[in-house]
Amino acid sequence: MLLKELFDNNINQDTPETLVDDVKFFIDHDDDLHKEYFLPVADEMKRKKLFDVDGCYEMFMPMVDEACGKYHEQYKIPGQFEELYTKDLKEKICRRIAEDSIEEIKNGTYDPKEA
Repeated sequence: MLLKELFDNNINQDTPETLVDDVKFFIDHDDDLHKEYFLPVADEMKRKKLFDVDGCYEMFMPMVDEACGKYHEQYKIPGQFEELYTKDLKEKICRRIAEDSIEEIKNGTYDPKEA
């Protein structure tokens, strides 16, 4: 179920901003994506001391690509995959992930060795 469906039963199609939120939420709650993609990126960011959004957001793109495919398949989102998950949408998701996690990565909250 899409997050917005919890609040509005009359929604027929995702708006890009809602899709950004939904895919980000999906990523935040998928342990496999975190172990395979997020933790290695966090480790690399710490090693390279990349703690600005513009310098690191693209590092999350492989995870976002994988997440979009999993999300689309799992929730059977209506519409063409390529039309929904544009480069612009994926970049917004990457930026949101970077913005939300940079401080925690910088402070050592994520220890990739736990994976």
